[in-house]
Amino acid sequence: MLRPSGIVALSALVLAIPLLVASDGQAGSALVPPTKTPGISLTATIVIDVTQTVTTDSLGNKTYHSDAGTGLTSIMVQKASMVTAAIFSSSYIQGAAWTAGCTKPGTGTPPGPDLDLATTALIRLTGLIDTLVAQSDQTATENLLNALFAPFGVPHRAAIITQNYLTCTQVTGGRNVLSFTAVIQFCVPPSVGNKICI
Repeated sequence: MLRPSGIVALSALVLAIPLLVASDGQAGSALVPPTKTPGISLTATIVIDVTQTVTTDSLGNKTYHSDAGTGLTSIMVQKASMVTAAIFSSSYIQGAAWTAGCTKPGTGTPPGPDLDLATTALIRLTGLIDTLVAQSDQTATENLLNALFAPFGVPHRAAIITQNYLTCTQVTGGRNVLSFTAVIQFCVPPSVGNKICI
């Protein structure tokens, strides 16, 4: 049983998470939160190259630079014996700053501490998957979404609801790779407030 102090701490964390999500979303690096996501659950194995070069100016301000391999993403989706998979480059991942620990760097002046891996995934990789897989060509985006999710449900409604087994690994060549398993469900229309489900 939780003691009152544990309940207060847990309540504070629950209240703080939406604020973290909102602040990251304003910087253009958060998936769109879905409405309710009942129904079947899919399991996805997701591997993402989050390697960036970091430069620091004379004032201690850091700038994060992506390269050609940053954002390379593989997703394998499974429900019972049905499996789909795709490899693509995610501009969403390239557009966000990543530390060598696969986490969101601290912000502010001076910068605060970097977020931990679980909080980074919660903020950046929970929500409708459209943003993560978006390609510069809309047809390519549709093809990718259909290849991954059409056998299971409406592709534009697929949403990551949790991440498990988060791992950050440095592989050959000094690349930083984030890998995890995700639970994906399909959101239910209509839209509610600023939460989108089409």
